[in-house]
Amino acid sequence: NRLKDAGCDTIYLSSVETEPCLYKYIDYLCFYLISRGFKIGIRTNGLCDNFLNIIPLLDAEISISINSLDPKINKLICGNEDVPNMENIFNTLHKNNKKCRISIVVNHYNVDDAMYTIDFLQIFDCISYIQLRKRYEYTNNNNMSYDDDCMAFNQVKRLLDMKYKDTPKTNFHES
Repeated sequence: NRLKDAGCDTIYLSSVETEPCLYKYIDYLCFYLISRGFKIGIRTNGLCDNFLNIIPLLDAEISISINSLDPKINKLICGNEDVPNMENIFNTLHKNNKKCRISIVVNHYNVDDAMYTIDFLQIFDCISYIQLRKRYEYTNNNNMSYDDDCMAFNQVKRLLDMKYKDTPKTNFHES
């Protein structure tokens, strides 16, 4: 009740270094928060099957982070080849009239792949916008150089500027 009394009406399920959908009781947590009158948003990588189950319960921002849709590149970035079934996720979002934002963390492993991912994502109407971002300096990504990753981010930014020079970029954001 203290959160409600303080004016908080939305809870975002999120984590910097892990995945909120790994919590095996996340659906019960969502039901509980809804019963208390909260809106629920999430920041996820979309890998856990239970994410699809809670999509109908989400009524605040849905944010999906993508390292790469290529298993080999994903392995270089985070040590495993697991990639979410984005078509299944987007179909579920669409069926539930939900929108999401996509966040692509650009690094020196996924420079070329980021452009492919952006092209692939543009066919889905459930995406509000695509955010390109640098990785946080304090995260440990298999000893990747933060400076190299910043250069990779700037390279993708230049590629986007060239590719979409005559098109308004209202659905691309950087942070």
